[in-house]
Amino acid sequence: MFEVPDRDALALAVGDHLAIVAIVGWGVVDHNGVDGLTDSAELAGTIGPFLVGFAVAALLVGCYEPTRTATAATQLRSVVAAAVGGVGIGLVIRTSPLVDGGAVWPFGLVMIGTITVGLLFWRVLAIAAGRWRSGATESPGRETAGE
Repeated sequence: MFEVPDRDALALAVGDHLAIVAIVGWGVVDHNGVDGLTDSAELAGTIGPFLVGFAVAALLVGCYEPTRTATAATQLRSVVAAAVGGVGIGLVIRTSPLVDGGAVWPFGLVMIGTITVGLLFWRVLAIAAGRWRSGATESPGRETAGE
């Protein structure tokens, strides 16, 4: 059922949520300028639903379980599933009467695209950094010159 994430998976979770903050924050700045970052209540109402939505979807998908972080392919598949599900949940929250602002229908398409692509970009960088850190970038069976 549910497996406790290891330290690397927790780092991925933090990175995923920071990526969502950066992506949605970029949209806020794009639409309202840097001044859009000064209204903390409005910022929380814009970013918060997508953070909550992604957290719920990532848990449901099992995004941080060892079986989902074992290979690059499983990581990328699970983060796409969590991103699409998380944006859906975030849109339900964002368009509810409890949150000021609402959203027009193209907003959902933009959010699905940008959050999914942004999370994939971040995860590819994280996978590459992990491989570089572990020394897995060398091809097996190849020796360096002079050995």
